[in-house]
Amino acid sequence: MSRAAFLMDRIMQPGRPGGRAFVAPAVVLRLCDPGIMATRTLPSAKDRVATMLAAPLMTCSARLPVYVLLTSIMVPADAKIGPLNARGTVMFALYLLGAVSAMAAAWVVKRLTDRGGVLLPFYMEMPPYRLPRPRTVLIMVWDACKGFVKKAGTVIALTTLVLWVLLNVPMRSEEQFNAHCSASAECAAVSAAAEDPASSTLKGDDGQVITDAEELGKLLEAQKTSYTMDNSWAAAIGKTVQPVFEPLGFEWRINVAILSSLAARETFVATLGQIAAAEDPEDPGAHLATMTYQQDTLTNRAGDQLFNPATIAAILVFFVYALQCMATAAAMRRETGTWKWPIIAYTYMFVTAWVMAALTRFVVAMLI
Repeated sequence: MSRAAFLMDRIMQPGRPGGRAFVAPAVVLRLCDPGIMATRTLPSAKDRVATMLAAPLMTCSARLPVYVLLTSIMVPADAKIGPLNARGTVMFALYLLGAVSAMAAAWVVKRLTDRGGVLLPFYMEMPPYRLPRPRTVLIMVWDACKGFVKKAGTVIALTTLVLWVLLNVPMRSEEQFNAHCSASAECAAVSAAAEDPASSTLKGDDGQVITDAEELGKLLEAQKTSYTMDNSWAAAIGKTVQPVFEPLGFEWRINVAILSSLAARETFVATLGQIAAAEDPEDPGAHLATMTYQQDTLTNRAGDQLFNPATIAAILVFFVYALQCMATAAAMRRETGTWKWPIIAYTYMFVTAWVMAALTRFVVAMLI
């Protein structure tokens, strides 16, 4: 790591923190919280603040589930960019965008907070190469696994549980569902087919008419769950913030997932999984690609594909820039002793994420 910091010093010198600041962003690639704590090695308080505000832009492991899910929907598995796999190229571009943005953010913060500061000389001891001891490797693996299990068992599990409640309350009566079903042609067709499978006219994804009573019962249950979810507290919250995210092409279901990811990025996938499983319990993953807008929006019409290339690109860029991790904010609070810098980080990253996502959506929509 010391040799890497030495080699990166010339590249990072224009950003003023220099090679010393390389360690923190490198650690962030695994997990953001230790990367924030790694800024303790920097001798200057202003360098530490600049690095803390820039390091979260590096692509940490928490972003990977989101990137993998959305990239698999947007890019076909056999797509190529020259000799390179298209999905892999998109993932590399996201990593590169995060790294370049982190360096640019560090440069801007240093220019704003330390205009007349003296650049400290860079020196670092080069330790000899050594083979890692098995005990050391096991301890590091254990710490990483323990940290993930702790996060998954607290923040992620609690957030997922809260979202499940919000997506399923208030409960709707059978009479309310029947009234909704009589006004919806799709729901009425499913209900009629479930009551009399022999007269069903519903067709599955393979184009064949569905006459199996059990499968029709599952479709009717999915209609009930979807109705409850569309009229839930979570839907109300997602529709309340719709004016903020509508220019990005986001609909209330995406809004709910975005809001949940402010606690931990991984919950974005869990939230979409709950929504998709409610609407299509047989194959929730494939259902994400076939979701449509439920009503006209600023950017799309009702019936348009929800996860279209422009919207997916906007979500990906939003996740590159947004600070969506309460643990990272808490680590900033511990290291700086104040909530000032976490609030600044959340604010500037959210604004940057919104602007860059809007630009990305506009450009992609113009190209396709």
